[in-house]
Amino acid sequence: MFGKAGLERILDSGTPDTNIQSVSEHLEADLARIGRQVAEDVAGTGAVGQVEAAEGEDWTHQPAFFFVFQIDDAQENRQSASLSSRISLRLRDALLARGDSRMPFVRVLSRSDWDKRGRAWSN
Repeated sequence: MFGKAGLERILDSGTPDTNIQSVSEHLEADLARIGRQVAEDVAGTGAVGQVEAAEGEDWTHQPAFFFVFQIDDAQENRQSASLSSRISLRLRDALLARGDSRMPFVRVLSRSDWDKRGRAWSN
């Protein structure tokens, strides 16, 4: 996602623990950027507030990505399940186009629910 040269630069810059943290932070930032682009394509420009992304495992212990989007309250009138599904499908396509077959799981929250969430998917 950030290229071989970029990954090598990260790995050469610190201890193994800080390298893992740095790679994870870069991956999450890259995922959040991709997620925002996709969500704005689906929900509309300016409709997406916050975006949180993390990597983890699904219930079958397969690698997966977890996204939480705060969508402008004006967008709440759209059915949340439909919006989540459309974002999820577009994210899947975007990830596959980058050669990444991990499944994206999507959660859409209103502005009022954003502060009640757990990190990236814990609730």
